[in-house]
Amino acid sequence: MILPWIGGEAAVRRGEQPRVSGAVCRGPQRGLGALRTHRDDSEVPRMNRQNLFSDPWDGEDEEARTRHRVFWRPDDARMGATLYELAGSAPEPRIHMHFGAEEMFFVLSGRPVFRNQHGVETLAPGDFVFCPEGRAGLHTFSNPTEGPARILAISAGSFPDVVAYPEDGYAWVATRDPDPELLARGGDPGIIARFEIPIE
Repeated sequence: MILPWIGGEAAVRRGEQPRVSGAVCRGPQRGLGALRTHRDDSEVPRMNRQNLFSDPWDGEDEEARTRHRVFWRPDDARMGATLYELAGSAPEPRIHMHFGAEEMFFVLSGRPVFRNQHGVETLAPGDFVFCPEGRAGLHTFSNPTEGPARILAISAGSFPDVVAYPEDGYAWVATRDPDPELLARGGDPGIIARFEIPIE
């Protein structure tokens, strides 16, 4: 295999312009000139720096004893991240699975309890759980300890997403991330269908 930069150096020694992937190289540029603007740059979202350990929270659910922080991403992104804090004695929310997304959960602090179709397991800081799309990704968390537990959730998927709650006997189709405030007031227009499924 001939590496592309080797052929380029030989071309320069012969007084020719080297070619890389069919494009003519114009020679080395230095400083800001090397950062040429591409015609599609305005269409590409810029990097957005956020800090996992900063203080602001986006929402809190006193009944569930949780709070969360959603990290910004472009509307059409397939990946997302949310930091959850489960207060001491936080109960378990409904066990569910996604048909449209897969998720990974990283335990940052505390000793949360993970439950899926195979049973219950206490996790520790540094543990991570992968929940694939579909029935194999059934999951929920709780925190039976006195201290808080923090979990970073990273998801990859797309909409529509079908979220099924087999122990409760229903599923819904979401065209976006549900808005907890709208759900609490009776419904989110992003949930376009809700239907019954067999209770397991």
